[in-house]
Amino acid sequence: MRFNINWDIFKVKNPRYEDSFEEMCRHLFCRIFGITGYDFQSNYNQTGLEMEPIEFEGKYYGFQSKFVKNSPYEQIEESLCKKDKAFDIYKGNLDCVYIYTNADIKPIPTEDELQKFDKGLIKNSPRIRIYKKAKENNIDLIYITRENFSHILNEERNLDIAEFYFGIGNEIDFINSCISDEDAKFLASPKYLEIKLCNNRKEQLDTNALICKNTISLLKGDPGTGKSEILKSIFTSYGSAHAENRDMVYKVLENKVLPVFIRLKEIINGNLEEFIRVRMADYSLKIYDKNNLSYLYVLDGIDEISFDYANKISLFLMRLNKQATTYAIVLSSRTNSPNIAILKGILNEIEEFQIEKLNDTYIEKYFEMQEDENKKLRYLSLKSNRLKLIEDLDDIFSIKLLWDNIEKVNSNTTKIALIEESTKKLLINDRVYSLNILESKQEKLRSICREISGYMQENNRLSIDLRRLQQLIYNEFTNINNNDVNDIIKCLREIFFSTPDNSSEESIFTFKHRRYEEYFLYEKVKQEFLDNPRILRELNLLSNNEFMMEVFIPQMVYDYKKNKNMLGVLSISFILDYLGSAYWRKENNVVLPKRNDWGSSEPEYQLSDELLFAIAAQTPPSLELLLNDHSLPIVDYLEDKNRWLKVVEVFHRNGHMKQTQYFISLISKIDKEEQGNKIWDNCPSFLYYRYKILGTSLLDMIKSLPDISDDNSIEGYENLESPLKSMVRAFYRIVLEFEPMFIVNNFNSIPSYHLNILCDELCKIKNLTMILSNEKFKHSLKKMLLKVDNNTYDISVEVIRKLINKDMVINDQVEKYFGSINNGNIPTWDTRQQVNVLLAAVFDKQDKVLYSNAKNQINIVQELIRNFYNNQTLLMDNIIMLLQDFDKVNDFEISKIIGIIIANLKLPIRQIKRILNSINEYLKCVDLTSVFYYINENNQEMYTQLSNPGMIMRMYNETKEKGITSYYGSYTETLLRFAKMIAIYNFEESYSIIKECINAGILRPCFRKEIIVNDVLSECLRIAKENYWYSEKELISFVSRVRKMIEFMQDSTDGGGRSSYFNYVLKKYYPSLFEDYSLDEGYTDYSEKIAYGNNSNKSIKDLLTLENLKEYYKGNIEDIDYSSKELWKTLITYEKEATGKLDILFGYFKESHYPYICGFSNCEYHYIPTSILWENSNWSDKIQDFIMEQGGHASLYNIIKMCTVIGEDSLGKKYFEQFIRLCELLVFE
Repeated sequence: MRFNINWDIFKVKNPRYEDSFEEMCRHLFCRIFGITGYDFQSNYNQTGLEMEPIEFEGKYYGFQSKFVKNSPYEQIEESLCKKDKAFDIYKGNLDCVYIYTNADIKPIPTEDELQKFDKGLIKNSPRIRIYKKAKENNIDLIYITRENFSHILNEERNLDIAEFYFGIGNEIDFINSCISDEDAKFLASPKYLEIKLCNNRKEQLDTNALICKNTISLLKGDPGTGKSEILKSIFTSYGSAHAENRDMVYKVLENKVLPVFIRLKEIINGNLEEFIRVRMADYSLKIYDKNNLSYLYVLDGIDEISFDYANKISLFLMRLNKQATTYAIVLSSRTNSPNIAILKGILNEIEEFQIEKLNDTYIEKYFEMQEDENKKLRYLSLKSNRLKLIEDLDDIFSIKLLWDNIEKVNSNTTKIALIEESTKKLLINDRVYSLNILESKQEKLRSICREISGYMQENNRLSIDLRRLQQLIYNEFTNINNNDVNDIIKCLREIFFSTPDNSSEESIFTFKHRRYEEYFLYEKVKQEFLDNPRILRELNLLSNNEFMMEVFIPQMVYDYKKNKNMLGVLSISFILDYLGSAYWRKENNVVLPKRNDWGSSEPEYQLSDELLFAIAAQTPPSLELLLNDHSLPIVDYLEDKNRWLKVVEVFHRNGHMKQTQYFISLISKIDKEEQGNKIWDNCPSFLYYRYKILGTSLLDMIKSLPDISDDNSIEGYENLESPLKSMVRAFYRIVLEFEPMFIVNNFNSIPSYHLNILCDELCKIKNLTMILSNEKFKHSLKKMLLKVDNNTYDISVEVIRKLINKDMVINDQVEKYFGSINNGNIPTWDTRQQVNVLLAAVFDKQDKVLYSNAKNQINIVQELIRNFYNNQTLLMDNIIMLLQDFDKVNDFEISKIIGIIIANLKLPIRQIKRILNSINEYLKCVDLTSVFYYINENNQEMYTQLSNPGMIMRMYNETKEKGITSYYGSYTETLLRFAKMIAIYNFEESYSIIKECINAGILRPCFRKEIIVNDVLSECLRIAKENYWYSEKELISFVSRVRKMIEFMQDSTDGGGRSSYFNYVLKKYYPSLFEDYSLDEGYTDYSEKIAYGNNSNKSIKDLLTLENLKEYYKGNIEDIDYSSKELWKTLITYEKEATGKLDILFGYFKESHYPYICGFSNCEYHYIPTSILWENSNWSDKIQDFIMEQGGHASLYNIIKMCTVIGEDSLGKKYFEQFIRLCELLVFE
């Protein structure tokens, strides 16, 4: 490209054209001598010259520039030749001066002109005087005039300078438009402290390491760590926004790079290319024009846009990075944003950098630079007291909040309290006061922000669109007009939100800082929690462990304790107990209740391999992100040593070599004895490791198998099999999956005592298809089994013999075995279900089978045997005809069998799709989700051709709409299967489903024999009735609610839905409701026990000593009525009078796990001594503080029972109603 050097354009583009001309000449001059990194700030405006002379190859060079309308000579003479000007000042240190001028002149006089000047014929000629003065001082003058500029600026090395000064773009204004003047000044001030980064190799680096030519870099950090500031700092290091024009020019021309800063959340439609093009066009710049400046794209907040937008932008960045005009690309994101997986999945080569957590050294430096001695001293004072808040601060946002509010910080201040103070200050604002809404205006704006944060959390979004925001405001205010709504939005935008400058209907609003979003979310949940505990599940908060355990629970406990709100503290305690130890056991927060050792069940997903399968199904970038997301409570799942070998296998199967090696290294670090135990506990994974990872041959592996010749029987359930047999079984699983012809080629090497296990494995459907389709394998198997003695082998051997030898007749062993398992007992049949189904199929026993569901399976397997090898189309047609007669709803085993069969079909994909469409007509007996899941398990290539993301998500949404219809664990496993199936299509959806699974599967009743509803809540119903707390209508409502919970738990837990005591309470206390509300036909085996004691309180007092007092508290003294309030008064009074304290009583409370109601000595009577202390003005505060410190899942019940003793019906009702709400949170969706 050749530039037209037009000085009129120069003046238009550079309004301060004289300064700009000097800047341009300075760059041209320095480039002659190859100078880089010049110190422009200190050396410009030297006397007579534009900068200090430079030395080059033993000579000194200077330059002068003159932008003039007419002749420049007088100005040049003034600068160079006058007394105490350049020639005088630099005498002896100046050999050459370059003179740049826009004038069209001929500066060197001719010989004739010189002679005339000497003769006085030319009387006044600055041009000649300059020439002669230079000669006298032995200084060469080199003029660059208008004529020369056209050539010099079009030299290859100077094209960028020509572009900048004579091109059509307005680079300076473009740079200034990218960030605010306020930001630029802060970044240039000493108050901006650089934050250290580290790369994937854990090397500590400065922020300038982010930029490398032709590289895409990703800066990761948690909320508040300063990601945006770092990117703006990078931007200003290349563009010096809002600085003096000359400083900007120097930055750009020195690097030949024009920086472009974009907040990605401002892009409404995800079209980054169009956004950049429009932005640049506003300043007459073009994104792809091959000019002499390249672009540095600084893109802030890839985490703050939707998954779809992240995908679009990543695809565009892949193209943009290949453009000749692109210098480099740098992005920022929250550490655990799902969008990182999208970015890394599309852009293979990304350099990642992590912002390091800050420490007290940084905080001290920050306070030092703010130059406020009082605040600095206040900080040092707080630090010396080892304030927990100070120790917890590790991000720049929180440190700034500490600075802003240091005067109000004390030993009880939390991070949330800091943000609260910040919001109060922000809302003291003239725009707020001017709003046309009723007081309190600040609170109403806070209310809107709470609703916004709730909406964003519930919908898993980082922003809210303008229309939704408007609707929220209309919902908040009645009779508000449109202008007032617009004013509120402008106010919110100014204080809390970011949005594009040009708002439109498609504008989106995001909180300026995620900490504000977190704060308002906390405020919303806090405001509604006691009235609606289920808000935790409704807003999907339970899957966010970080928010729950670092923000919500400790802050709620702190706030409740501060306000003496015992109901709030005990509600949180109840939740903590049922969350389970894996959720909170690593927390060491002093405000959390102490009694959190209730043995509640761990969530079912923690016990399931399906979570591992869903995790491993992710792409490598997605997996890395998922494993690093500490907000998900799955860390303990993968930290379980018992699971490590399984993790190695599953990760390796899914191609995650980095993680595979990581877990192998973890295993290598545990001692050999423990390693051995883990191997025997995970035989299949260990043999997979040997075969697929170490490459051990099958022949070597079979030689090292344990000797099971003394006992090769098959017990039934594989999980109860001995470790020795488990290892042999694991070997044959490897053989049948990866190298089945090993049996054909080495059948003489297979010990006869292995046949039981081998044939048991061959009875499985996926291996059955292999036998039926592989004649060579079948023939070798037949030869091997010919030698078998019928009476010494397992029934599975007989079944396989019959399968491959149709002429074989049934024998006594078969008849006897069939009679033993065909007794109508489902567990007996299911012990070896697949063997039993195949036996009935090959020996034609289906008509004699008593278990109807098994008959359906047998019929399908018979069709499989008849037609799989010869006619697969007929096979599937016949199976579909069979489905018409099946009655069982969503039979899992039938669905599994069909899924495995389809996965092994050799039919065209279109035909298989037609088959699936036909099966879809019989959803009453087939679960299509399970069919697709097992297709995916057995033939992923076929699965990807048969499925699509829309279909999978529709099935998922249908499952969610149905809700929990069986065990909680079954429901969460189903969700995890969806997470696995959708992972190959959409990580965000998979990630979201995993979170949904956690949200649905956590905070649930114990799986086995939970008592909280049938026993405890039913007892509360008795108390409510007995104490006349409610009207008949209210009581019916409570009975109905408890009944629904028990009914729901009958399907979702094992024994948690027992109704015996509930029925008893209805029969005894609610006889009019018994017929309509009792469950299980009103069955009850409960009989009320009444305590009697023979000793009077007077005689007991005579027997008391400090030595035996604890035995009385513990209930170890016989013939005493421990339900007597008078007894407990006697005991407590004795201790108080004897010691002046109650240390023995409180010691007993702690030993008996107060406030437990069963399992510890006399704990069922905890409520009686509690009531005595509660009524005593000297001990009331002590017992209330103790109750709040202890916490525990039974605290609410203990208070309810206490209220019956002290006659506090309003308090008892309050706790009872909260208890019901909390139980509904446990039970329902």
